[in-house]
Amino acid sequence: MKTKKTSPFWDLVRHAQSLGIEVIYDHHAASVLNVYLSGTNRRIRLYKITIQKTNLTRQFHELLHELGHYLIMVNKIAYKRKYPACAIACEYHDQTKYKRRVDYKVQSMLEEAEAWDLGQRVAEDLGIPLNLIAYNKLKTKLICC
Repeated sequence: MKTKKTSPFWDLVRHAQSLGIEVIYDHHAASVLNVYLSGTNRRIRLYKITIQKTNLTRQFHELLHELGHYLIMVNKIAYKRKYPACAIACEYHDQTKYKRRVDYKVQSMLEEAEAWDLGQRVAEDLGIPLNLIAYNKLKTKLICC
């Protein structure tokens, strides 16, 4: 018999799954939210969050951050209006050239900061305890790199 996994991290994984997001663990990949478009008119969006296998606290913080990205991107119209350069870059197959643009760099950094802030709100809304000092330390480290 399997035991139910309980911790703030697993509560968050179950919340992500309830939103229809597949959570994947990978030893090598960086944590990331991927959006896949499918269907005849590419309107069906499938979300996958890949979490880097590190310590559980960092996984928890990165999952909150990636859920923040989900909240930003779930309304495609609002996303295109708020972060047009990022939205256009997402549609390019070869993003390298587009990502050199200044407007993309600025909007990307703003989106990253907002994703961290929304991740904090997710934890608060779900009543999941969050060590804000450690969370903000990781936020600062990853935004500044």
